[in-house]
Amino acid sequence: MAFVQSKAAAVGSGTIVAATFDANVTVGNLIMVDVHLGTTDTFVSVTDTQGNTYIQAGTEISNGALGKSRQYYTIATATGALTVTLTGTASGVFRYIAIHEYSITTTFDTSTANAGTGTTLTSGSFTVAQAGSLLHVFGFCSGTGSASGGYNSRETVNGDITSDKTASTGSQTATAEQTGTSDYNIHAAVFNTGAVLQQIRPDADNAAGSWTTTPLWSKIDEAVTDDADFITNTAA
Repeated sequence: MAFVQSKAAAVGSGTIVAATFDANVTVGNLIMVDVHLGTTDTFVSVTDTQGNTYIQAGTEISNGALGKSRQYYTIATATGALTVTLTGTASGVFRYIAIHEYSITTTFDTSTANAGTGTTLTSGSFTVAQAGSLLHVFGFCSGTGSASGGYNSRETVNGDITSDKTASTGSQTATAEQTGTSDYNIHAAVFNTGAVLQQIRPDADNAAGSWTTTPLWSKIDEAVTDDADFITNTAA
């Protein structure tokens, strides 16, 4: 996981809010976007100056008077300046965006989100499939947000918090902190890092230990319980 740069912005007027990276982004890098809108606002779009297509990670979370929040991501299609814009429908309401660039070869793994109350923001549980994955966390806070221990703090504009860390495999939850015990929304998105290869073990039924010549589909459905043949995903 290689963090490159981030930027955040918040406004209380108009129907858009935009953030621009200080340095050029690099083609092929992951762009991660965290947004929140007011309770009377409705999401329209996330767009950028390169014309990249943004994919929503998970679902929108709404928490009463606090408002609504979402996460989006894309892969930069060009090297150069990049401004990302969030557009809503309501004029004159508060709106926030945070953008992040990561230099990784990646595929989206999983995401989760939760609305709650308290000093510790806690996401729903999720399972990380690959060791070394990027875990990106967005906390939309009533109080002043901060990164939990073990997380890298990225943006704290308007008291919200974005953070990240390298994740281990298995079932886990994401966390952040805030002052006070008010409402919060928290989102977590996981991205596998590095190329993923299909690896096939040698045929354990072959006394010579050579690579199997049996069609792969027939090996997958074998009913022999002591057969050690298997297929697995592994990082390159």
